[in-house]
This record gives sequence, structure tokens and C-alpha cells, in this order.
Amino acid sequence: MEKRQQLVEAALTLFHQRSVHSVGITDVLVKVKVARHTLYHTFASNNALLLAPLQLRDHRWYAWLTQQLAPAAILMC
Repeated sequence: MEKRQQLVEAALTLFHQRSVHSVGITDVLVKVKVARHTLYHTFASNNALLLAPLQLRDHRWYAWLTQQLAPAAILMC
């Protein structure tokens, strides 16, 4: 898995476990075991790292919801 994906997945896991407000950059770096330089090389800012996992979560939720609603859409036709 590429570093960007590892950072996003780690942040998403930590956000879920402890809330967005209680997770710091260092927490994500320790979980993925990468240097701060790697994070800032991968993401333009702290806000970019905050936004990426939230976008991933939304994408996964929307995909799940679409899958759940698909059978109902077929029945309505």
C-alpha cells in the first residue's frame, strides 16, 4: 500500500477510535511509522490530511448505501 493510502487509512482509523479533535499529526505518523517529511511531501497541509480520510469515509458510505438501495430500485421498476 502506498504511503498516502497508509496515512489516510491510519488517520481514518484514529478519527473513528478517538474523534477528529483528539488526533494529532504525530499520532498518525506513529501509527504508520513514517517521518514528518513524508507526510508533508504527500499532503500540502494538515487540513489536506484531515480532509482526505473524511472524503474516503464519505466515498465508502455512499458506495455502501448505493449497494443497499440497488435491490429496492430494481423492485420499483
